[in-house]
Amino acid sequence: MSRVDRRKNKGNSRLPLKILIFVVIIAVVAAVVVVVFNFLSKKTDDNVVSVSGSRNTAFFVYDKNDNSVDGIALIHTDDSSKKISMMSMPKNTMVTVSENISDMIDSSRVEINQDIKIRDLKSYSKDGAFNATVAELENMFGVKIDGYIAVNIEGIEKVVESLGGIDFYTEKDIYVDMGMEDGVLDIEAGEHHIDGKTAGQLMKYDGSDYGIVVQEVIFKNILASVKEDKLSKENIISEKYVNTNMDRQEALGYIEYMKKFEVKEISFVMVPGVYEERNGTLYYVYNAEGVTQMVDKYIHGKIDDTASADSKSLRIEVSNGGITDGLAAKTRDMLIGLGYNVTGISNYEGYKQEATRIVVKQEGQGSDLVQYFDGAYVELDTNNIVSDEYDIKIILGLDEK
Repeated sequence: MSRVDRRKNKGNSRLPLKILIFVVIIAVVAAVVVVVFNFLSKKTDDNVVSVSGSRNTAFFVYDKNDNSVDGIALIHTDDSSKKISMMSMPKNTMVTVSENISDMIDSSRVEINQDIKIRDLKSYSKDGAFNATVAELENMFGVKIDGYIAVNIEGIEKVVESLGGIDFYTEKDIYVDMGMEDGVLDIEAGEHHIDGKTAGQLMKYDGSDYGIVVQEVIFKNILASVKEDKLSKENIISEKYVNTNMDRQEALGYIEYMKKFEVKEISFVMVPGVYEERNGTLYYVYNAEGVTQMVDKYIHGKIDDTASADSKSLRIEVSNGGITDGLAAKTRDMLIGLGYNVTGISNYEGYKQEATRIVVKQEGQGSDLVQYFDGAYVELDTNNIVSDEYDIKIILGLDEK
């Protein structure tokens, strides 16, 4: 049986090329749940540590052969509100090496204040673990992270096989020679059913426009796996595929803790930013102001005091930065129906990004528009993005449909 089983298109079941990797990560997160649950539950004499309250957990997907990280997210859970938020970022997100991790990294390979991709921090760490990466995530988000869970590419492959494969759709052909170890990734446009090896290849594929975005469907699979035992105990995977700084009792308690949450309470958000080339290297440069807004909303539960600011009298341009044809016109019509003054639409010519950007000329503008988009954030125009004939430019992201 061939590795890639080609199928006919099925309308709404299609997934665009930009989210191929999202589907693969569904299996990754399920892997964490199943690995920890099945492995730990065999130890009936362990005392479970009660986990409760609000928690921040870092989640990683990594390649144990070269220490690179292929998936990064911060999971926030709060059992009092029963809310879950997953804040993800592309693996090529740029971070500036901070002074507070100087004792964790190999100074002969990387320097303090040097700009690097966050995926590379693990390989620069003295102990080869995720502690330096977690520390930089704490710097980025401004919160304490309680622990991390990481699963390697081989674990992905095993879990995808245990699920009988994964369906996904690509809008265009993919052909990449990934070297002797990983082989050739060769997939034609259309809908497919892929096996574990192909899932692993997709995770490792480092196309410049592939931000690792974790979608709502991931958590749906997590909760389904934990609450309903969708994956049987025959699908146990050795603990060698999972790396965590939780001890056995805490990890088992964490699984019990996750059973408190419902799928309908999940929020998926993308770390706001843009792709930029710097010194010949393509980075995803996160927007610090946007991250602060995201943390205030999804972790601290704060309501923006400026949300009532009225932008209806301002001139608005809607620019399609996504992959859905006609989205700018559709959004214009929606906003006009709500009383906003949309005077122009366009196609955005910059790098594609997941989150919608509401770019304003003056502080305090645009906050009332955030509610109409998924994971949107307001950004003050410091690069002349908004042309003279407009006051606000809405750049629609890949999250918008």
